[in-house]
Amino acid sequence: FAIVPSGFLENFQKKWNELLNSEEGEKVKRLLAIDGKTQRGNGNKNQKGNHIVSAVDERGFCLGQKCVEEKTNEITAIPELIDSLNIKEAIITTDAMGTQTAIVKKIWKKRADYVLALKGNQGSLLEEVREYFSDEGLLKKCAYKKKVEKARGKIEKREYWQTEDISWLSQKKEWMGLKSIILTRNTITGADG
Repeated sequence: FAIVPSGFLENFQKKWNELLNSEEGEKVKRLLAIDGKTQRGNGNKNQKGNHIVSAVDERGFCLGQKCVEEKTNEITAIPELIDSLNIKEAIITTDAMGTQTAIVKKIWKKRADYVLALKGNQGSLLEEVREYFSDEGLLKKCAYKKKVEKARGKIEKREYWQTEDISWLSQKKEWMGLKSIILTRNTITGADG
């Protein structure tokens, strides 16, 4: 579905949950977030804490887990987790660690869509996307959404730009099912400006 910069997924999840709790929620696809976490309090000086890759749906239910030795092993655990799940017609999200063409291929072959974070682990792709979004003329052609929230003495402004104009993307064919890219920009300021 899309490759997105990091930071988007948390905001995406929050908005998605709001939608699912609305009347429109019954009409949309289900969301499945795949992420790894190191458990606290179960390691010691001789042994690291358990690192577990989990698949959690929009209701907060854990649908599957894989224990891995280290965070870097998430790349091999994610495809195994996907194999064990029925993800047909779901939207799969991962952080940048899961932004791999082999993972995308597996998601797509199981007839699901994806929203992925894009960081330095996909260097040339990241640079192409950054270059595109740095062009003010192209940015003005993108779909745009802004959300401002005030909480705990701070103002958070979240801006999103989305385009389906990805014909210029040199690696487009490597990312099976890629339809769109999104830029997210979060700005946090004190309530007094």
